[in-house]
Amino acid sequence: MQISLSLPAMFKQFRYSPLGADTATANGDASSNRLSIKAAWGSKRIRVVALATVLLLFVAIGVYFHDRITLPAYASSLSSPSSSSLPSPPSSPPPTTGAGHLVSSNSDILNEVAPSVDWSRFAYVQYVTNLPYLCNSVMLFAILDRLGCRSDRLMMYPQGWNPDTSEGQKENDESRLLRIARDKYKVKLQPIHVQSKAAGDPTWAESYTKLLAMNQTRYDRVLSLDSDSTVLQCLDELFLLPPAPVAMPRAYWRWKEHYELSSQLLLVETNATEFDRVMRVVESSSGGKYDMDILNDMYLASAMVLPHREYDLLTGEFNHCPKDHTNFLGSNEAVWDPKKILADAKFLHFSDWPIPKPWISASQRKLDANGPKCDGDNCVERDIWYGFYDDFKKRRKDVCNFDV
Repeated sequence: MQISLSLPAMFKQFRYSPLGADTATANGDASSNRLSIKAAWGSKRIRVVALATVLLLFVAIGVYFHDRITLPAYASSLSSPSSSSLPSPPSSPPPTTGAGHLVSSNSDILNEVAPSVDWSRFAYVQYVTNLPYLCNSVMLFAILDRLGCRSDRLMMYPQGWNPDTSEGQKENDESRLLRIARDKYKVKLQPIHVQSKAAGDPTWAESYTKLLAMNQTRYDRVLSLDSDSTVLQCLDELFLLPPAPVAMPRAYWRWKEHYELSSQLLLVETNATEFDRVMRVVESSSGGKYDMDILNDMYLASAMVLPHREYDLLTGEFNHCPKDHTNFLGSNEAVWDPKKILADAKFLHFSDWPIPKPWISASQRKLDANGPKCDGDNCVERDIWYGFYDDFKKRRKDVCNFDV
């Protein structure tokens, strides 16, 4: 896979301007008008451009090797501002495998570049089709707000819902949560027509709605996040990756059976023409093909592959029986360190079948039968896993005033 290493258009806004006369040498020769290396480095704009170039070069190298990449770390707490039920990640140095050590400490570079980026050109996007997923979405936007993520936030919701109720009209939960998203968490609301097909599994019948993200052309790039997930750290750096129509992580849990990419986190460059092409494929597809299948059919050979360790960790990885992490680690010789894996991850997806999603109550009997167990006296994975669900339950009550 070949990836363009050209700088994003945003860096074209910088211009080199000559330094003042005081930088010229005293002899008045023509050479005095040339910028010395020292004088050039004294220009803040040139320093920013140089640092940005190094940042993108490092990211491109990491994507090329794509066995390990560690991008900037931001706040990593899962819960609401008041507390967290998860153990604190250990303090440890970043891994040095693959190209990870090249880009593991670039947060300072990103922070220096960030003020020069027009973050309104990018957006985190969610789609909702029913009340439980509306609550999940608001919870996720609450995390982005708390972490101080820079890009816009956009929610696509059914056009029949109304965030503002008329005087005398009884308020419903949909209106209440839409207003919370808009007024408290600075989310832009976009009414849409839900995309659905009657044939196939009703669980996924409305998943085509996710593809509407590709048509949100007010933005250059959008990052679609499945709402049955949790953001552990900001993902702003993804918007600055080299150009690619679509970027997705591997569906690593199916790697032995299927070479697939996961649509749980989907970075796209918006394009009306490309969106029309995708929707034509949707209309002609069978009922058994959903958003992830269609995206793989169209982009498997050309998509930029994002590292799944940071950008698509499953909760089920902490609930393996037997404890086989080969697909996740990429090798049966790599060492599984659950605390380190959690500390590095930025995006966590709830997936623990047959245990239901975290907003659906599971019986203690089902949890005992299918939940993680201690390995002798070692209960780290069990405690982390239950922490995910306890944290979700608490945030659901704090943000939506819903019980599990």
